[in-house]
Amino acid sequence: MNQGIIAVILSIIFYLTSLLGGSGTQQTTPNHQFFQTEQQVASSVMGRRAVTLGDNISLRSGPDVKYPSVTSLKGGAEVTVLQAENGWYKVRYAPGRDAWIPGSSVALKDSQDEEGQETMVLGYYFLGGESFTAMLEHGQALTSISPWSWALTANGSLAGDFDPKALGESLLFAGNHGLKTYALVHAAGEEQLEALLTSTDAQHLAVANIKRALEEWGVHGVHLHLTEVPTELKGEFTAFIENLGDALSHSGLETSVAVPAAGGGEAYDYAALAQHVDFIVLLAYGQHGPGTTPGPIASAEWVEEVVQRAVSQVDPKKLVLAIPSYGYNWPEAGGAHTITHSEAVELAATEGIKIRWHSQYKTPYFTHNGGEAWFENRFSVQAKLQIVSEYGLKGIALWPLGQEDEGIWKILEQHT
Repeated sequence: MNQGIIAVILSIIFYLTSLLGGSGTQQTTPNHQFFQTEQQVASSVMGRRAVTLGDNISLRSGPDVKYPSVTSLKGGAEVTVLQAENGWYKVRYAPGRDAWIPGSSVALKDSQDEEGQETMVLGYYFLGGESFTAMLEHGQALTSISPWSWALTANGSLAGDFDPKALGESLLFAGNHGLKTYALVHAAGEEQLEALLTSTDAQHLAVANIKRALEEWGVHGVHLHLTEVPTELKGEFTAFIENLGDALSHSGLETSVAVPAAGGGEAYDYAALAQHVDFIVLLAYGQHGPGTTPGPIASAEWVEEVVQRAVSQVDPKKLVLAIPSYGYNWPEAGGAHTITHSEAVELAATEGIKIRWHSQYKTPYFTHNGGEAWFENRFSVQAKLQIVSEYGLKGIALWPLGQEDEGIWKILEQHT
């Protein structure tokens, strides 16, 4: 991430901090040079991976030797830098565990340019919470993130769906991790999307607004998550993507689009869309869910059928397979509701029920008190990665980042 972009993001972060959480007292003679230096140091290290130097390094509860030691690390241990203050770094040295270490006791690793990496690993990203933790602790296995950003309205304007400070911090972390960033733009509603696609003026305004927003926030491109396109507006949607893709490519920005694999897919002309975007994300989930009988969210055989249909129309190197990280629980009474991997495991343990493996669908599941739960784990993800390899796809996308089985990260590191 270049320094100009970092400066813009940092100015937003510090401005919002002063408005929302800054101290009411002010220095009569502020040291602007010191503030600028501290700001630049923070921007350059936030989210960077580092390696400890020396034999036995003490980590402390605060940024000074006066604070008590909380643990120690041997030389060569990897940490992630969270913050810089007075020559000290706040680092995450284990899942959920943070402490301070002298800056001289670590060596920052170079952020690698992931553009040449063979396999894309995109994380769909909800600001803060578990998504941020996943990026922080497993950013080395990712190549890019797509943070939930703006809603596209009927008249072509963008409505921000985010806390600017949180988005700025996330983009800094992603940039210092060497990750590409794609702002996720979704529809403000089905009716608004339909109105947009039937108005040439609204589409022109939307293209201009998206381009401006991407440039202002310093991201690499846009990811359009418009999954409710009416079938009768198939041509209009393709034309909109063509205009957007052309406008962004002239400014060195990338365009990508998500297409649903389950229901509503008739409105998406894969072959035509592929001509105007850098990549297409196949949303290969939703095989079962609310409104259906219990079953896998994305069985391996169903996912392979989705991929086969797509590669018959599009160069595989332009296709990214979206893999669900969540599951659904169908209780005996009432509709299905979403569960994360950890919630599924905890539910089975609480009920004293053994989790089973469906050899045909290649997904885990279990029955409980007349209900059923189907979800994803490291083994079901591995089965889908095999499909990605067999068909030579560009990569995968995790929906959403932070709900996954922790075991998938070692598999992803091996795969990429």
